[in-house]
Amino acid sequence: MLANTSAYQATSLTALVALQGTSSCCRLLLLLAAAATAAAGEQTSAGAGVCRSDQFKCANGRCIDEAWRCDGDNDCGDDSDERDCCTGDHFVCGDGRCIHKRWECDIWNNNCGDWSDEKHCVCRSDQFKCADTGHCLLEIFRCNGHNDCGDGSDERDCCTGEHFVCDSGSCIQNRWECDGENNCWDWSDENHCVCRSDQFKCANTGLCIDGALRCDGDNDCGDDSDERDCCTGDHFVCGDGRCIHKRWECDGRDKCGDWSDEKHCCTGDHFMCSNGRCIQKRWECDGWDNCGDKSDEKHCACRSGQFKCTNTGRCIDEWYRCNGRNDCGDDSDERDCCTGDHFVCGDGRCIHKRWECDGRNKCGDWSDEKHCVCRSDQFKCDNNGRCIDGALRCDGDNNCWDEEDRDERNCCTGDHFVCGDGRCIHKRWECDGRNKCGDWSDEKHCVCRSDQFKCANTGRCIDEKDRCDGDNDCGDDSDERDCCTGDHFVCANGSCIQKRWECEGWRNNCGDWSDEKHCVCRSGQ
Repeated sequence: MLANTSAYQATSLTALVALQGTSSCCRLLLLLAAAATAAAGEQTSAGAGVCRSDQFKCANGRCIDEAWRCDGDNDCGDDSDERDCCTGDHFVCGDGRCIHKRWECDIWNNNCGDWSDEKHCVCRSDQFKCADTGHCLLEIFRCNGHNDCGDGSDERDCCTGEHFVCDSGSCIQNRWECDGENNCWDWSDENHCVCRSDQFKCANTGLCIDGALRCDGDNDCGDDSDERDCCTGDHFVCGDGRCIHKRWECDGRDKCGDWSDEKHCCTGDHFMCSNGRCIQKRWECDGWDNCGDKSDEKHCACRSGQFKCTNTGRCIDEWYRCNGRNDCGDDSDERDCCTGDHFVCGDGRCIHKRWECDGRNKCGDWSDEKHCVCRSDQFKCDNNGRCIDGALRCDGDNNCWDEEDRDERNCCTGDHFVCGDGRCIHKRWECDGRNKCGDWSDEKHCVCRSDQFKCANTGRCIDEKDRCDGDNDCGDDSDERDCCTGDHFVCANGSCIQKRWECEGWRNNCGDWSDEKHCVCRSGQ
């Protein structure tokens, strides 16, 4: 350390001499250079793998300043610099951590994180001890309606003659009993109350509500009890017992929710739907689903010049039939449409006869192409039967549009290389170092030149200079194996690092600290 200090002083002195007669910019550069030189010398001192006398050696082998020991920060990265730090000035927490002695029994703070610094403390006469944490709470916070302890213990057994005890055991002010509010949160402060003559008592909660809110159509009780048995001569009783205004009966709308206000309403001017709904008579058989269940259309006889849809019973104009569009919504208007001018697809659909054998998938299943005979200048695809131009055969593109590249099979000649999957590539692409086949079959058998390295899995040849350069050039790491020499250190994970990086004390070069763990600390470390 003294040698390094002397070196630093000498370097600094040289820099100061050089500063005379220089600009401020140059002075700054010279000072930075001096600092860097001193730091380099100091780092070289630590590079021997042994921590200096003013350093602490971490369990993972790293060297840190002794001043960082027991400072409350995890400087080592493995907490080893914060272990066994407790002295007479410290308190040992339940998890073994140390805190300052003055933080023990300081009432307010959970300094240990598990309240172990507070649980054993004896509270003063003006304090209350929390049950779970041992926290000493000022007595003024006891029974104030707030959970100041965090475990509710400061709010237990608080009831006096001025309190009402809720079913849950909590206490509320006596004046909150029977005030119409759910102060206990379980309505126990209201269930037993007797309502005034101008109030209504709710069934489930016992809440007393203003009598004017009874049978007003709103669920004021929260359990609908204020809206039961409300029907008078001005109301209609729904199927579930609810009441609605008389004027909503037979208005064509489902006010009850079960159509009970509409089912009995149909007259000579109405049509009764299968779901019980009534619609205007003029909406029957108008081609639209006015009932919502199509019952107003299913029974209708279509006029001359119309077609009746199968599922809905809807009548559509005949000219919508067999137009290639699903006008019925169930495709029934497009079935059985084939004539002499049509071709029947495999799924029963019809297409124009002129689209048969045109090389396009008009049916969607190639049934309009599979049976076709190709011309002498065409090639027939096996799977879909499509005829393609003979010039497209063996051009390297999937012109048959199938998954198996039928038009590209059996294409190999003397100018081609056969890949492992049967595909063909140009002969010049064989052994060019590129994966042209997609499975490296065009490279695996190749013999590498003397200045090249052969990758293990792919057989690819790479330049020898790319071997052991720290980059995965092969893609399987085979070019980075067995690279260690006398100038290298072999890490526990098998990787190699420069020998000079071993035991430098401050960097995890291996990634697992194996380059530091075996190092011997100097005296005083």
